[in-house]
Amino acid sequence: MKFIKMFFFVFVLLFSVIGCSSSNLIIIKPLSESYRVGKISIVKDSLSIDVPMSIEKIFKESLKEFLYQEDFFEKGDDMIIKYKFTRMKKIGLSDSEAWGPIWKSGEPLDIVIIFVDSKGKEINIIKVMTKGSKLEDGAERAAYEIAEYTAHNFLK
Repeated sequence: MKFIKMFFFVFVLLFSVIGCSSSNLIIIKPLSESYRVGKISIVKDSLSIDVPMSIEKIFKESLKEFLYQEDFFEKGDDMIIKYKFTRMKKIGLSDSEAWGPIWKSGEPLDIVIIFVDSKGKEINIIKVMTKGSKLEDGAERAAYEIAEYTAHNFLK
């Protein structure tokens, strides 16, 4: 009986992990010097591709929650976080059939973040690439990764 319970637990755990999102963070332009701030603002870059309003809302609200409501930063202009969506693909039935079950487990969403200092100089650029069972999961995961990176590298 213990074996059956353990098998069921492992199966449920494995199934739930497949439905989660994953992410990679790439530093495009590294910081050349330490830059610590207490206040930041979040704006959309004009070169962003179009994404559904619901995805952008989830991303922006999640990023605000992680940065402001967790008491990391206050709203202000010590630094600007500019975001732009660079890739998004909603996986349809034909895509999942063509790529099989491995590809079906993720809908890609890529976001580039440009950190701009109070003088308007780009000081750091990163790219977060997510793959989730839904684009909404990827948007929230990207926001978390960006907030964690921002706190680690810029928090006073």
